[in-house]
Amino acid sequence: MKPNRILLLACFFVSGLCGLIYQIVWMRLIGFVFGNSVYATATVLAAFMGGLAVGSFFGGRVADRCTNRVRLYGILEIVIGVYCILLPLLLSLATPLYAAVYQHSEGTSGLLTIIRAVICGALLILPTTCMGATLPILLRHFVEDGERLGRTVGLVYAVNTFGAVAGCVAAGFLLVPALGINKTIIIAVILNLVVGIYAVAVGKAPDEYTPEEPESEDARSEVAGLHYSGWEAKAALIVFGLSGFCAMVDEVALTRAFSLLVGSSTYAFTIMLTAFISGIGIGSLLLARKIDPRRDLLFGIALVQMGIGACMLLAVILISEFPKAMVHLILRFQTSFGMLQFTEFLYLFLLLLAPTALMGVMFPLTTAVWTRSVESVGKSSGEAYFVNTLGAIFGSLAAGFLLLPILGVQLTLESAALLNFAAAGFVFFASKRRKFIVRVEGGLAA
Repeated sequence: MKPNRILLLACFFVSGLCGLIYQIVWMRLIGFVFGNSVYATATVLAAFMGGLAVGSFFGGRVADRCTNRVRLYGILEIVIGVYCILLPLLLSLATPLYAAVYQHSEGTSGLLTIIRAVICGALLILPTTCMGATLPILLRHFVEDGERLGRTVGLVYAVNTFGAVAGCVAAGFLLVPALGINKTIIIAVILNLVVGIYAVAVGKAPDEYTPEEPESEDARSEVAGLHYSGWEAKAALIVFGLSGFCAMVDEVALTRAFSLLVGSSTYAFTIMLTAFISGIGIGSLLLARKIDPRRDLLFGIALVQMGIGACMLLAVILISEFPKAMVHLILRFQTSFGMLQFTEFLYLFLLLLAPTALMGVMFPLTTAVWTRSVESVGKSSGEAYFVNTLGAIFGSLAAGFLLLPILGVQLTLESAALLNFAAAGFVFFASKRRKFIVRVEGGLAA
């Protein structure tokens, strides 16, 4: 039985949903053991994203060689579900170890942070690696030709991102408050197992699309659209890493600003995360449809980075209106907690829609530039996601431990915007350099 494309996309939506449920639940669980400080939160996020980065890197390499990617995806989902039901037990076994280290650390916060990171990394590496591997594996399954590469990558990425939005809302507002952590984990595990079993069942036959190997480098460049040199493709990849760094700095800084107004509750974090991810999903779904491989995608990346920087500078100006807006909302909806939360989300969503939508188109754009052939979509998308996630890890740590304590919220956001502009200039130079070389070579040939 061949897997239905719509049902398989629905499965990937559920994968994103479960992933965010786990992230929020793990933050709570590990916070009970290691404390709920900003440093603990940053450490858990870094460990989570580190596993995603590792999974995407190695999963991309496996995806290009595997002939039954749907079944492999299903196996990974089953592994995630089985492990996550055991994680609370594993965490309880690790608690005495952390307590012993804490007693002998004599209050050395640096040592405790390192030990916390090691324990979190060890506990989360398996499920998060599996999660990270699913994206390049399914991308390789869905991409059938270079002409629609950007649009297909945008669609698949958007489906998973919207699933993450649903998981964030479900965990933060519905499941955890109503059912508690343990029952929320069980629901997510059941969903993982259902998705995994379905994928394994329908993935018995090899993937239907098995393109022939292009005969030459020229053939490969024709599949992907414009031919980009190795230096140009690396420039796009570097900028995507910088974009991930800036995006996480923006998210952490805005979360801090928002929490100062409404309190650092789970609801505040969930509202900010939901607004941020929603915009990324919209950008990946709608803007990626405009990607034409015959156009200069490097120039497109430069424009996107400039747009992100400009929008974030505008957001810094509008943030000054936060206190007035929050006071007005609280007075108006003081008798309706649900309407207050929804209005706060809507305010942030509209504020962040433009920059986050532009962030969302960066993944399909970069993948389209970095990919040399359809046969290497898994490897190239995995590498692009790896570099971006690595940048996000450093952005999270830099914002939490360095930028915000030293610069404060406003200067941190302005610094990230300036880095966006610098990234735009870098890739713009790469684009102009390519056009100059093409003109010179054309003149010599004439």
